[in-house]
Amino acid sequence: MLAERERATTIRRSFHPAAVPGLLQTAEYARQVFARSMFLTAEETTRAVAARTERQTLLYAIGHRSSS
Repeated sequence: MLAERERATTIRRSFHPAAVPGLLQTAEYARQVFARSMFLTAEETTRAVAARTERQTLLYAIGHRSSS
């Protein structure tokens, strides 16, 4: 559901004073964020990081912009 909304969005604005938004996180930053969860296994963390970085491809799609 979130991925569908992100794909349909042409301009995205957000403000997060204490964290980098998910779409803008590097793989290592995302890994550290997910590693703090005591509910994820190492394999689940790896899959979550891969999914998060995969979502970033929409940032480079024609017609999409992001501003913070």
